[in-house]
Amino acid sequence: MGAWVVGVIAFVVLGLWYLGANYQWTRALRRVEPGILVDPLSSPGVWIGTAPDRLRRLLHRLQTPESDPSMEQLRLRARNRFVIAATCGPALFLGAPIGILVVQAFATAMFDRDPGPFAAFMVGIALIVLGYYFYRAARAANRFGNGLPVARTEFVIGVLGVIATLLGMVFIMVTPLGSG
Repeated sequence: MGAWVVGVIAFVVLGLWYLGANYQWTRALRRVEPGILVDPLSSPGVWIGTAPDRLRRLLHRLQTPESDPSMEQLRLRARNRFVIAATCGPALFLGAPIGILVVQAFATAMFDRDPGPFAAFMVGIALIVLGYYFYRAARAANRFGNGLPVARTEFVIGVLGVIATLLGMVFIMVTPLGSG
């Protein structure tokens, strides 16, 4: 149960990270093109009636580079963070609980086999390696989400490293490796 809470928290934090950039971009866009965003509470008829046209214009503005450098930075942040939230959000929501359960099972299996320093060493090394690769993936995603060039290699190495570390933990759990 607690592992799923971590997945939900990670999903919510990622969503808030995206919404922060989207809010800044739409607030700046209201100053440049006032009619593109309409408040649905103050004028619901206008909001419903002009929704298709406004959505088309909004998506066009999101995909078209801006001439103003500050607007372009805000647009890139909103677009890039949406890409990260849409791709990594479901993976975090489903993957974080599974990863936590694998780490819990690995630690339990290691300490059941040998409650000595070897088990603590193995669990510690596995957590350090897992944290390192997760940090690499998160750092690459953060760079991309803040409008910097994408570091695909670093992101892919980070994600594959996390997956390989978790699979290594599962392999060690199901084989007699590490049993004294």
